[in-house]
Amino acid sequence: MTQSRTMGKLLVLCAAGLVGTSAQAEETWGGYTWYLGDLHAHTGASGDGGSSDLGSCSGDCGAIADIFDAAKDNDLSFVSISDHVNGSMAASDADFDTILALALTANDPSGGFVTIPAAELKLEYIDGTSLGHKNVYFFSEDDATLSTMLRTDLVPSTLEPDSRVKSCGEFWAWVLDLERTFGDLLVIPHHTSALLPMPTDWDCHCATWETVAEVYSVHGNSMMENPLFDPMYYGERPSGSVHTALDETQYGYRMGFIAGSDSHDTRPGGVCGREGPAGRTVPFGGGLTIAMLDETEALSRTALHDALYDRRVYATSGPLLPAIVEWTDQDGNPAGIGEEISVQAGRPIWVKVRIRPKDSVHVTKVVVVGSGGQATELTSTRPGTYIAKISPAAIPDWAYVRIHIDGDGWWGEGACDDGGSTVEERIWMSPTWFD
Repeated sequence: MTQSRTMGKLLVLCAAGLVGTSAQAEETWGGYTWYLGDLHAHTGASGDGGSSDLGSCSGDCGAIADIFDAAKDNDLSFVSISDHVNGSMAASDADFDTILALALTANDPSGGFVTIPAAELKLEYIDGTSLGHKNVYFFSEDDATLSTMLRTDLVPSTLEPDSRVKSCGEFWAWVLDLERTFGDLLVIPHHTSALLPMPTDWDCHCATWETVAEVYSVHGNSMMENPLFDPMYYGERPSGSVHTALDETQYGYRMGFIAGSDSHDTRPGGVCGREGPAGRTVPFGGGLTIAMLDETEALSRTALHDALYDRRVYATSGPLLPAIVEWTDQDGNPAGIGEEISVQAGRPIWVKVRIRPKDSVHVTKVVVVGSGGQATELTSTRPGTYIAKISPAAIPDWAYVRIHIDGDGWWGEGACDDGGSTVEERIWMSPTWFD
């Protein structure tokens, strides 16, 4: 991260189990390397989780001692264990210390595996109204400092119950202090439109740290109101959807997309199974995050921070599908995912999506979704290349690419039990904005 960006973050304070053969931990193609990760996984240290070696699993769970081997077995290049640290489901101080120590020991960027220390926060206002669930992630390369972190350092409130904060501004002031102590961090809201366990209140947002949102997990799809694909299992609050946050007429936030498993069975990355910690099944298998790095850029916490900060990431319901999105104006000026492009009045723009031909055989369609909710299917001009021209009158405030994948073709027929009404898998690329 550049010095200017670091200073900007410190100065700004807001007032308000993969089983297929197609997926690998990383893929290099077209000048980039794509890394697959799970940014939202739990162990039995969380009160609603299960781990075989904690005696907290009445079903089929993994062991904390083996959790990072399990992540590698599920083809992950990066992982965050984000156990609860406040509220009734909070981990004990001892369990938090154990998992943090294991995460720091397992971090091996030169070996192609990065761990990002993290924690999940339940947040409410004093009157009990929902602020939302947010995960906080730490990207410092200074393990000595990170190793001093205590669970209590990650609880933003001294109120009772400790999930309640006095104000949005107070919460972000606490985040600023946390970053000054432990280095670069990001805050990511998740299951944003879920009626249960809790929707997100987008009135409390800070662009300094909330650069991406989790759009998909075991709870379902938070992208838009009433989604056809894997809707929120326990009901939704439309005002919490990610489209609401992006909508220029409502909030106009600029955020990229990630997905997480939100698994609670000590098996990060296991999106092709729905085993829960108490012998029950979860609604969906959950999702994962794909980080897009220049092929010359080494994998590290810093590199992943910058990819998330710059929105060079995207969400997947499971497959690691390398894809390149190229928006161009009439003069050929380019923009990719997470970027902005200036458009001239009365002039069209073009979008081209490139997918490796060997992967494109599993792609059933590629769609551009605009800020008004309009969906435009791209035309395949040759294997792995999809294009569309957007007329001047149809240019949205922002748009993202959604890729539909034949799940049976990708994983093998019947090989991936991830719930839902179809075998379809999806990719949601981070948006591009048109100014």
